[in-house]
Amino acid sequence: MTIIPAVNMVLNLGFGDDATHTKSVPDANKVRQFQELQFPIRHPKVMIRNAGLEGELVVSSQFCVKAAGKIQRKLSLWAKKLKTLVD
Repeated sequence: MTIIPAVNMVLNLGFGDDATHTKSVPDANKVRQFQELQFPIRHPKVMIRNAGLEGELVVSSQFCVKAAGKIQRKLSLWAKKLKTLVD
């Protein structure tokens, strides 16, 4: 199971003209606003499995693992080619 907080705990400052990748500022209605957790934390009385969301998270994490493996293999090949040029 995945635990998702009731509020958005991430404040992304990386939007705007001086940003590296996110030059355009997103629509404020589409971005969840940062909020602090309220203490004491109240745990839900009932938990319901969201199989659809879990499936998306699994696919996303598998994609990241596969992409990381491809990048690692390409870097290894590049390093070998560079070594033959240096030697």
